[in-house]
Amino acid sequence: MSGIGATVCDECPCGGGGPPAAWYRFTANRKGGRPTAHLASNQGWMHAGGFSGFNERYRSGAISEAACMAHIRRKFVDVFPSQGLQAAEEAIRRIAGL
Repeated sequence: MSGIGATVCDECPCGGGGPPAAWYRFTANRKGGRPTAHLASNQGWMHAGGFSGFNERYRSGAISEAACMAHIRRKFVDVFPSQGLQAAEEAIRRIAGL
């Protein structure tokens, strides 16, 4: 399976002087080596979906994951109807308020 990776950077909210940028890269497969190589020199926070190809960068400690609220919410939405957990319902309500 092929894929398209996107890297987006906007340092302005943090006081950076560089202009916002977006970079797209087509890959013939979804192996984790591509993001590992591409992000090898990067440090800081990364907002990304749950693609396991990023796990190596998270494990290294150089990049910290900024989780996606839509992905988190979906897990609670999946659990609530089948298990009726009040904690799941509360999480869905709180996320909706963000």
